[in-house]
Amino acid sequence: MRTIFKGTILLAAIGFTLQFPMAQIQLLNDEFTNDSTLANWQNIIDVEGWLEDPLEVYDINTSTPGNLHMMPFTTSWYQDYRGPLLFKEITGNFIFSTKITATNRVGNSTPSSSFSLAGVMLRQARPITNGLADWTPGGENYIFLSAGTANPVNQAPHLEIKNTDESISNLQITPISTNEDVEIRFARIDQYVICLYRVPDQDWSIRGRYVRPDFPDSMQIGFVTYTDWPKLSSFTETYANSHLINNTADPDSSNNPGLPYNPDLIGRFEYARFDSIVVPPDLVGSNLANAAAVPDSTLLLFLGQPSQPFIAQNIRYEVDTTGISILSDMENDYINIVGDLRNYTISITDTMGQQIESYTGLYHKLTIDISELPLGPHFLIIVHNHQAVIRTQRFVKED
Repeated sequence: MRTIFKGTILLAAIGFTLQFPMAQIQLLNDEFTNDSTLANWQNIIDVEGWLEDPLEVYDINTSTPGNLHMMPFTTSWYQDYRGPLLFKEITGNFIFSTKITATNRVGNSTPSSSFSLAGVMLRQARPITNGLADWTPGGENYIFLSAGTANPVNQAPHLEIKNTDESISNLQITPISTNEDVEIRFARIDQYVICLYRVPDQDWSIRGRYVRPDFPDSMQIGFVTYTDWPKLSSFTETYANSHLINNTADPDSSNNPGLPYNPDLIGRFEYARFDSIVVPPDLVGSNLANAAAVPDSTLLLFLGQPSQPFIAQNIRYEVDTTGISILSDMENDYINIVGDLRNYTISITDTMGQQIESYTGLYHKLTIDISELPLGPHFLIIVHNHQAVIRTQRFVKED
């Protein structure tokens, strides 16, 4: 099924000045169903001019159909240790979402090596173009949230969140119920970074809130994988950053040559979805890192909404002065409505005015699944305070 809007789809936002229109930022999305989109992702090794890539395998829709597949050698992100990162650059405020499965290299269990995880990193770019020749210690600034195994003694799944400021890393480990299909979401709102996660059959949870006024407007965001910390940590940071750490090195230059290598991780990512943020007007200027001032439940009202695939060629939009954004994904039969919706009623009717669906008691985003609507023309009607019709939009559901 597909949906045709007759007229225009409007796009506007309230509360915050957006760096990207909603449809424009979603052009960065990747559903990982076409191997050619790998060229749209930057590899930190190429960007910074390092000679050795700590990823043994990385591809899209090849090793694992419909996924970005990353399998690292012995590597990590910690203090001045640097690992793999596939990223895109983004400016301003945004939401980034993905779904992760982290397994051992066989693909049938949790990893067997300490600190073997896959996740999302938000990182400040460094002025490095010639690898070790440009590198100096003390310059790493990033936040990441990942899923996998931190301590493999009982092979339990974990989340690791790490905030690194000038190469000083502070990390926290949290047990979770599974390493499969773990959704991770980052929200950047000016100086604040909010990290969320969700495991299957549960709601979104806030995992971390950070204040990072040092982060510049433009940042790198993308995917990290790392594994085998015991062996990696037996090398100096300078050596580890400039060499491939695997069992082909002869002699072993670590301070523990008797310790075997044990890289044991495959990270699979199902999609990469970007979205703009509309901050509720009553939260603008609030300290979003303070859970006492802004509870998790309040953040989740506008950060815990479902992400949807974005088909760029099927989107039509324009800026309107109503303060409400309507964005249609015609390929997937969704209508997303964003704005301060608390005093509005949104209805779908047939051409005779008979109401089919109605939504009240809203907050700042409504996603309408119109896949079950009858074929033919319909109207989307937005009413303010149950009285004034502020928008009537005709659309046609076609086979």
